[in-house]
Amino acid sequence: MRTYVGLAASGVTVTTVLGVAGWIMVPQKATSWALVIGFPVSLWAFLESAAAGSTEAARAIVRVHRLTVAALALLIAVDVGTDLAIRGGLLDFDGQLVGRRFSGLLKGVLFALWGNHLPKLMSPWPLEHEPFDWQGVHRFVGRVAVVAGLGLIVVWSTQPIERATAAAVAIGVTAVGFALAYKLISILRYASRERRSELP
Repeated sequence: MRTYVGLAASGVTVTTVLGVAGWIMVPQKATSWALVIGFPVSLWAFLESAAAGSTEAARAIVRVHRLTVAALALLIAVDVGTDLAIRGGLLDFDGQLVGRRFSGLLKGVLFALWGNHLPKLMSPWPLEHEPFDWQGVHRFVGRVAVVAGLGLIVVWSTQPIERATAAAVAIGVTAVGFALAYKLISILRYASRERRSELP
């Protein structure tokens, strides 16, 4: 789990550095840069504070979610880094197209890697106390993330920039929607089972 702490710290550090650089380069967008800097830092700080003094299960959940913080921070860093390279004139028009395409491909790779790793995370609860089907949900979400990541790689490899951008948004929204719906259904199913077990 120390690896997850290191990954989260690295991701948050990179987004913070890029956010500060963006704030210096484009001070007119101060609110956007404040979000780039503040959101990953705040999320990570919240997770770490939640781990202190909590139950062992809660601390285990926090350790697992450090991986999500790291992935999210790196995704933000990819977008911001590409944008800063374009704004800083490091990329000409052709370079901008290549940069945006590379950014999209890297997001696809990160998404697929995250999805591949997700089912390998062990539940922090004993099986009889799980509030939802941990392994089932993580297997499903992992598969969705891998398929979405591969889809992103395909569209960013083969489609024009404008079409790839629209397709990437559609893929992302669909993947998140499926993942959240599946977890919500699992939570409701387990809650219903618990209520039935408490009936005389």
